[in-house]
Amino acid sequence: MTFNSFEAVIYTIYFILPGFIIAKIISLFCPNEEKSEGEKLLTYLGYSILNLVIWFGLYYLVSIKLPDKTPGYWLWLVIITLGGSILTGLVLGIFKQKELLQKLISVVQPTTKNPIPTAWDYTFSTMIEGSYIKVCLEDGTMIRGAFYDLSLASSDIKDRDLYIEKVYLLDENNNWVPDKNNEGVWISSKGIKWISFQKEKGE
Repeated sequence: MTFNSFEAVIYTIYFILPGFIIAKIISLFCPNEEKSEGEKLLTYLGYSILNLVIWFGLYYLVSIKLPDKTPGYWLWLVIITLGGSILTGLVLGIFKQKELLQKLISVVQPTTKNPIPTAWDYTFSTMIEGSYIKVCLEDGTMIRGAFYDLSLASSDIKDRDLYIEKVYLLDENNNWVPDKNNEGVWISSKGIKWISFQKEKGE
């Protein structure tokens, strides 16, 4: 079997692009450890092979139904590749975030390494939207807020900055009241001393 240059490019993409998409989707659920370019390439290739195995039946069906490699053939391959990659990434991302694979493995091997690289990543990737947090800065300043969907905790290990979209102040009775003049606060990683996570608003 021989491939022309177009087919060679397409098939190369099929073995790299799915892995890239899957890895990116997984990182949305759970930040990954920093890897070298070589390790990333191997990770993408591994995910791509896994994706090919999962959706092999559909690829085979297309090759049988459209053996002459018409434009429809390439279109269906693109649809299967992109759609399959997204679905595979979502499933693996949920598995990793919920540590389902770790729980299955622990039945046979009680102690396993947590796939989430740091406590920072674990806390913010599993945080329930609307959780209340208190951030103590290095100078003693206390910032109170609620972590909603527009808030962000950086997944960059070199710069753990934080953005809180809803900020609260303390009134004379030490109750949390929304700061109506504040549309969010950005906090530099260098300024954070500690962070407290709370189920309810409290001093």
